[in-house]
Amino acid sequence: MRKVLAIITLAVFAVGIYATIRDRQSRNVKSEMLRLVGDLDLTPQQHDRVRGMVETEHDFIFDRALDLSRHRGHKFDAKEYQDEMFARLIERAKGEDPDLAERLSTQQKHHELVVSEN
Repeated sequence: MRKVLAIITLAVFAVGIYATIRDRQSRNVKSEMLRLVGDLDLTPQQHDRVRGMVETEHDFIFDRALDLSRHRGHKFDAKEYQDEMFARLIERAKGEDPDLAERLSTQQKHHELVVSEN
């Protein structure tokens, strides 16, 4: 019984550590993406709109770009994250603000998301 309890305690502890590290990485990536958005040539209203869209889309896209089966140092694919994020931002903006969609599409290739994995 003590062995089972020890294993369960260890598993809960490991999951807690993993969740803490993953959340920190997620916040770092979102912060860098918001910084990149701040560098785009957009109107103040468009900046606010895009920041809101990044906040909404981040968790789903972060999960898709994070591959735990890869070797350390290569778990997160920043290019995949950026490409997917811009694709979703452009798609969401097309119907409501074609100018914003065009600006995002044009500027996407001139910016690069840089995220360090520590």
